[in-house]
Amino acid sequence: MLRTPRIRLLFLASLPLVFSAIVMSVVVSEVTERRLQAQSDHFSKTQASYLAMTIAEHLVNHDLLGINVLLSRMLEDSALEFASVYDAKDQLIAQVGRRTNNQSTAFSSEVTFQNTTAGYVQVGFNTEDITAQSHFAVVLVLGFHLALFLFVCGFVLFVGDFAAIWILGPASQNNEPSGELEEPEAGLSPAEPRLAEDHAATILVVKLRPARLMERYRDQFKQGINLYNGKTIEHEGEDLLVCFYGESGRFQSVCAALLLLKLVEQVGPPLKLKIGMHWIADTQEQLAFEKATKHASYLASIDEQTVLVSRTFERELATIADIEYDSFHSSLTPDGEVFQVRRVKNQALIESQALQLLNA
Repeated sequence: MLRTPRIRLLFLASLPLVFSAIVMSVVVSEVTERRLQAQSDHFSKTQASYLAMTIAEHLVNHDLLGINVLLSRMLEDSALEFASVYDAKDQLIAQVGRRTNNQSTAFSSEVTFQNTTAGYVQVGFNTEDITAQSHFAVVLVLGFHLALFLFVCGFVLFVGDFAAIWILGPASQNNEPSGELEEPEAGLSPAEPRLAEDHAATILVVKLRPARLMERYRDQFKQGINLYNGKTIEHEGEDLLVCFYGESGRFQSVCAALLLLKLVEQVGPPLKLKIGMHWIADTQEQLAFEKATKHASYLASIDEQTVLVSRTFERELATIADIEYDSFHSSLTPDGEVFQVRRVKNQALIESQALQLLNA
């Protein structure tokens, strides 16, 4: 039991310091895990791109033996868990390894040969070690601060009186509360509620192929995006990442996606467009935003000249009757989880806008 008010005061003053240290340690551990995961994803994408470049000639020449030798060698010499090769018709050509648990992260990369898409590769890496190391670091940090908390409690119990006199000085008889409340600052009304900013957003990822032509049509793309109040987000890579905020942004994002699709159709070959869309409830959560971006990017890598949306996004648009979409079936996606947008009610207006952007 704390014997005097001074000891209680010193004990209570030490609690925020200990708990803030624990919170900061957990935050640092979380940031470290995210950085490790980002580096792992970058390495995985590089591996997928390297594999796609390496097997391009073998895939064009239908050299299945050479493809299997390359895949087996990469499986032995790297952190790959599995690797698959598909041709341009989405048929499985070769595969080594297999996904053994839910901690595997898969990445895809197109196989191009002389500006022609010959197929794609899909590789998987096990991220279980990163998660285990992060959890161990969190447990270690929490154990250290628990020991620190117990030390503070013991210090206050045994030498609290001396520490209180040294820190707070002699006791004062005039330290009773007056019972008067502070007046609120001018211009503030505590009774008035403040509206929370709407951070829900639709995430749209645009992949233009061949990528070297992105700069030529980037201005037209951004004009089409701005036409429907989209916000382009700066990120690494040659693809466009766009956010449409608020409830109205859901329908506007679909219109913008169809507008870009029509724009590329009017330009014609060799341009090909891939679009993926996902919905997130709070863009302020960085980890959730990164996962949602990766999900939209994965959808954008599946099929050309289509607008693919996630199941989450489709549920958000279930009440909007002006959008027509169908279930999308592919070996790369589970049934019932991906949908393809067909058209909207004002499709003629979108086609006219695309023609105007092209001639601007």
